[in-house]
Amino acid sequence: APGKRIDGQVVSFYGEALSAGQNQIVSINKGASDGIERGHVLALWSNGRLITDRTDPTRPTIKLPDERTGLLFVFRVFDRMSYAVILSVQDPVRIGDRFTEPER
Repeated sequence: APGKRIDGQVVSFYGEALSAGQNQIVSINKGASDGIERGHVLALWSNGRLITDRTDPTRPTIKLPDERTGLLFVFRVFDRMSYAVILSVQDPVRIGDRFTEPER
């Protein structure tokens, strides 16, 4: 795991898929210049949904918290991006899903 705080996003999948699952390869928007190294394990988070608050008469939109859904293993690192394989996941991974260091 990285020694410093990391917060990035999944930016693409290998192939033409709209979502990814276990053992699939993803590109992430952090690399060696951000402290990412080959062998790092990162926590994968799905973005919290937006819902309408039905208890408030003004019906504001509320963002639910992000949910930790799996783990990534970084296997190839470039200066500003990296490739990782999805080790485990509960829900399909989508472009824009976040990752952090696992301790967070």
